[in-house]
Amino acid sequence: MEWLLAFAVVIIVVQTIKNFRDKKKYSDNSEIPMQPLDTSVEKTKYPYHKKDFFFSQTERSFFQVLSSVLAETEYYAFSKVRLADLLNLSRGTKDKITYWNKIRSKHADFVICDKKWYKPLLLIELDDSSHNSDTRISRDSFVEKALSDAGLPLLRIVAKHSYSALELTNKLGQHISINGGEADETSQKHDEKVVESETPICKVCGIPMVMRTSKKGENAGQSFYGCKNYPTCKEVVHINE
Repeated sequence: MEWLLAFAVVIIVVQTIKNFRDKKKYSDNSEIPMQPLDTSVEKTKYPYHKKDFFFSQTERSFFQVLSSVLAETEYYAFSKVRLADLLNLSRGTKDKITYWNKIRSKHADFVICDKKWYKPLLLIELDDSSHNSDTRISRDSFVEKALSDAGLPLLRIVAKHSYSALELTNKLGQHISINGGEADETSQKHDEKVVESETPICKVCGIPMVMRTSKKGENAGQSFYGCKNYPTCKEVVHINE
């Protein structure tokens, strides 16, 4: 039994020395050897694919105008931000898990922060037809109440294909300081810069359309918007004179 005990002691001493040497070898920012990859993961094909576009057509059109309006201000605009990254649960809150679950999967379409400290100052929601459903109305009511109680204002804007920089400037000016809250010559210059953003977006290709003039047929001489990918895409939007 004594020799068995002595053998165990030797094994422990040897292992301790080895661990010490390994620790010393990889200290002082030395490179740590990579762990072998799980080969079963490499063989697995996950059911994901890349989205073609980060924004929807209306989101992209709005973000272009919003970015133009904020270009020379003290604010940044961010998109698709989780409410959980904007709100904290108050100390002493009961049922924390319940209230956390209510915000963790919800997000704001756009958030405006100051450039110095990146403090969230204003949330913007684009309301499309989906907001008319009972489920979405209930969701929107909760979000509005949660933001209001947290002291974070929310600006709701009807989703559409094009937006006016002048109109947006006035709406933003009700919550943050932009040109004193009123549209002026600077805003008019913004409007001139976003002409392309205010053109229709092709519903098929998701890109801004171009203005063309019919040369033949009963509509000869009339202007319309056509897709840039014509003749591959023949989507058109007629202009109401």
